[in-house]
Amino acid sequence: MPGLDARSGNGAPAMLEYAADLVRALAPERSWPTRLRGVAVGFDDGDFVLTWTA
Repeated sequence: MPGLDARSGNGAPAMLEYAADLVRALAPERSWPTRLRGVAVGFDDGDFVLTWTA
């Protein structure tokens, strides 16, 4: 993703926040076909941002 690559020089927190903002804008809690209990964005190493929770 070009936007994510552009933030790679600013470190993982900047990349994580960019991805979280994208997910927040998509609002999966409103458009997902089944009920969601939460939405998070993160890295395999465990760093994550909870973007929405029921």
